[in-house]
This record gives sequence, structure tokens and C-alpha cells, in this order.
Amino acid sequence: MTEFVQRCDVIQVSTEPLAEAYRQYNPNVRVVPNFLDPIHWFSRNPTTRRADTGPVVIGFFGTGTHKPDLAIVEDALARLAQKHGDAVAFRFFGCVTPALQALPGSTYIDGWCTYDQFPQVIARERIDIGIAPLLNNPLNRCKSDLKWLEYSALRIPGVFSAVTPYTRSVRDGVSGLVVSNDPESWFTALDHLIMDADLRRRIADAAHAEVRATRTLDSGASLFLDTLRAAAAIRPDSSRADRVWDMVMHYEDMLAEQASRLSKAESDLAWLEGRLPHRVVKGLRRLF
Repeated sequence: MTEFVQRCDVIQVSTEPLAEAYRQYNPNVRVVPNFLDPIHWFSRNPTTRRADTGPVVIGFFGTGTHKPDLAIVEDALARLAQKHGDAVAFRFFGCVTPALQALPGSTYIDGWCTYDQFPQVIARERIDIGIAPLLNNPLNRCKSDLKWLEYSALRIPGVFSAVTPYTRSVRDGVSGLVVSNDPESWFTALDHLIMDADLRRRIADAAHAEVRATRTLDSGASLFLDTLRAAAAIRPDSSRADRVWDMVMHYEDMLAEQASRLSKAESDLAWLEGRLPHRVVKGLRRLF
């Protein structure tokens, strides 16, 4: 692995801490943050409001590697279940600990889907509050803020561990809540959101708008092209550079076509929203 990294012309990573880890082996490292596909996460995304009835649903989705992270919130969620009873429920998609699965109102979904289906699958769970506990260790400090992006795209207000991926992105109290990794901090933040539906809506709206404006491929794809240009510039006379430039031109054409399609779809839907019932427009959005 070390030899492979050293032989690369350019390395692209999603976070600055990860870049620092790679620079000890190769100085040509570029940071390009993660971006969401606007078609899968916004144009097709059912982000309609929940009715203010039934339990407040606290949810998490992630791979099985997150069990040590979920252990952080076991005590806090148990206290919330005891305090709120049937007024709170829990949904875990892809990962859960035995203690969390045993909570009253807890549901574990052990499903598999493709990534383009993922937004629809999560949206169907009707999560009111998303959680992203994360242990503070070197590996996790190199991770990205992807969970904040995904929660925000789905208009799910989130509570996040005060670890580098989130402290650099989430505006505490505005686009999410950032908490220390102790049971009391997690309990207090989640209890506050359970009790305050207006705060949940404000955070969800602010985070959704920020991610849509700044963290989708239509706003950040040029950074990927910059990496390809940098790779071509390192060896401008090589045949490999010619192939990279061909890739740059190809991706530029693809991005222009996608931007045109997305702009037309959003324009058409905006026109229809003023002329068709909401349920019809909601169905049409899922087609794009």
C-alpha cells in the first residue's frame, strides 16, 4: 500500500486530516470534500414534513463497524425511553448494539439496497432526529461529514459527536447539535429536540438549505476536474497525460449535460407546483 501511494502522481482525499496522513508518503495530495448527487438526494427525495402525531423517532444508519460508536449513546437512549415512554421510538438501519435493540420501541432494519435507492429507503423510516455518535480516535478524525450531508438532505435534524468530521461542518444550534461523548450531553441534546418540534424544523431547514447550496456535485464537481488537471500537469509530455486530459474533457461534457438536465427539471417542477395538486407534484419529483 505504501509503495502504491508513493507511485501516484496525485492523491485525492475527502478531509484534511486524511491528507496529512498521506502526505508523509506523497506530497501531492488534494482535498476535495464529499458532495451529494443532487438528483438522488434532492430531485427524487421525498422531504415532506412529518405529521406532528405519533412518537418522535430517533434514527441511525450505518455499517456494522459503528457498534463501538453506538455504545456511546446507550445510556442516553435508555434514559430517554424511560422518560418519554411511547412518545419516543428508535430506528437502526444496518447497525445496532444488543442494548439498543432491546429498548422499548426499537426497530432494527437489516436491509440492503443500492446507493441510489438509499435516500428513499431512509426517508420511508420517517426519522425525526438523526444521531451520529463517533469515538474520538485517529481513524474517525480522518473521516468525512457524510452523515451530516445525508441527514441534512433528508431534512433530518441531527446530533453529532464533537469530533473533527462534524466540528468543522456543523454549526452548533443552527445546522445541527454538536455534543461531547458523555451520556449526559447526549441525553440533554436529544431531550431538547424531542421536546421542541420548532427547533427540529429550524435546524432541518437550515441544514437542508446549506447542503443544497454548497455540498452537491453541481456546485463542487469542478474540484474533481482540478485534480485531474493537476495530475496531467505533473507529466505534460507523457501519453498518460493525454489520456487524463481526455478524461477531463469527457467529465466536463458530462457535468454540463447533467447541470442542464437538472436545471430544466427544477424549472419544470417549479412551473407545475403552481398548477397541480401537491400529491401530483410529489409523485413527479420522484421521477427525476
